[in-house]
Amino acid sequence: YWNPGNRGTWNFHMAPISLTGERTHVFYLVKELNKEIQQLKNVFLGAKVIDVAHTGENIPIGAHRLEKLPAPFNNITTDGPGLLVSHLQNNGMEYLMILNRDLHKTQNVTLNKTAQVKRVIAGEPLKKEKGKSNTHTLKPGDYLIYQL
Repeated sequence: YWNPGNRGTWNFHMAPISLTGERTHVFYLVKELNKEIQQLKNVFLGAKVIDVAHTGENIPIGAHRLEKLPAPFNNITTDGPGLLVSHLQNNGMEYLMILNRDLHKTQNVTLNKTAQVKRVIAGEPLKKEKGKSNTHTLKPGDYLIYQL
């Protein structure tokens, strides 16, 4: 968390703790992120990864294209360059996480499904998502999580 200062070829900056020992704005961003992670620990802590795949025209090297979604999802589309889709299992429950992998552009994501699903939002009770097709706007690096 501390800024180690100038280390020759490395230009350290934007650390949560400044060179003078003061909290920076990054400290509060990290604090909020840690809080959100704690609120989602039931999804991630101890989870088994069933699959991690990508959508879009260009798939990152070493990764694979999303071939099949878990029921009740039958299709995910986006107006952007692609998504990262993770299928997880934890404590007898299955989850689907959809991440906007573009760090610069917002993407509109449309989900088509055959049945109702529950959306997981950090710090909130599960929310039933009605309808067989839903569109969400994901900012750069933002995500959706569903309990199947």
